[in-house]
Amino acid sequence: LWFMKLNIKLPTINKQFRWFEIKKLVPTKIARLLTKGAKPQAPLIKKELLSNGYNIYRLIIPFEIEIKSFDIENIEENRVLSIDLSPSENRLAVATILEEKRHSKPIFFKAKRIIRKIDRIQKEIDKIEKKIDHIADDIHTTKSKNHKEKLQNRLKHLYQEQKRKQRKIKQIRKEILNIFTNWIIEYAINYNIKIIAIEKLSFKKIPNWQSSKAIKRFTEWFYGKIKDKLQYKAKLKGIRILEVPPSYTSQYCHKCNKKAEADRLTFKCECGKYDRDYNASVNIGKRAIRIINRIRAGKSKSGEYISKDTPARNPSRQGLASFTGLISVLPLTRLVAYSSLVEISAIKLKRLIKWIDTRNYGYG
Repeated sequence: LWFMKLNIKLPTINKQFRWFEIKKLVPTKIARLLTKGAKPQAPLIKKELLSNGYNIYRLIIPFEIEIKSFDIENIEENRVLSIDLSPSENRLAVATILEEKRHSKPIFFKAKRIIRKIDRIQKEIDKIEKKIDHIADDIHTTKSKNHKEKLQNRLKHLYQEQKRKQRKIKQIRKEILNIFTNWIIEYAINYNIKIIAIEKLSFKKIPNWQSSKAIKRFTEWFYGKIKDKLQYKAKLKGIRILEVPPSYTSQYCHKCNKKAEADRLTFKCECGKYDRDYNASVNIGKRAIRIINRIRAGKSKSGEYISKDTPARNPSRQGLASFTGLISVLPLTRLVAYSSLVEISAIKLKRLIKWIDTRNYGYG
């Protein structure tokens, strides 16, 4: 066990500062960084307001980490994890693993229950705001001093409740973003994937989920943050994010290369029917593989590519990935925690709970 001894200057009850000596057990995460040769930097103290109104101070220790980068042309095999960011029907994204001549079944990432929770909290905030407006009007019109004081106390309480619920929404959406990106990175690591392909989108026009104010705000925030967060986490794990041109990925069939139209979530073509977002994710992956091949051939630089906006002609769908492999890599507690916020089509929270203390864990 490692311990660290710290001298920290903190405020007291009298709003004066004094030095405190703290002996603390080194957290596992920090110990792991130290064993890997990470260099600690000057520590920071961050003030944070809790939901109950109390202030706490968090100790933040930055680390300088050496990250090994690689060139795309040095990758041994063309295997990519293709992500179609899909803000439709409460989906977050659709992921597919692709190789030169085959691709996997899709993985659908959803956060339906949590998004409903955000919507419910936002409606509660709207009700509180109406009460605040009503009480504020009463304060200006009432002549009784005692009644005015009661209204002011009530107003103060409502403001605190409003801020508490707003902080709760911020916390939930941050958790969804973190867990979604964790799912993607863990999935890529499990299948030894070095490149994650996404569309080069700015998300200036935010899709609307059921015309809800809370859901619209969530999508606007989530899809504005997703690329940077994914880039950051992928870089730490030695994974490359490859952005591909987004043109027509959802308008061409991934199997026969013919242009067709989608009816809501169903892409209809002469060769069959497919999920619209799944079809787009396969086309994104194929486009990424073409980029990799062009880079290897020396026709473009790593990270630069000009597309002709036509999907590649790859063979039809074949099975490649099995999600049970991920279950044997991640701890069960982490899987349950992830699934409680961000649901995926290949693994259900109820199914995870059934695997606890059974021989099927990691195999079924």
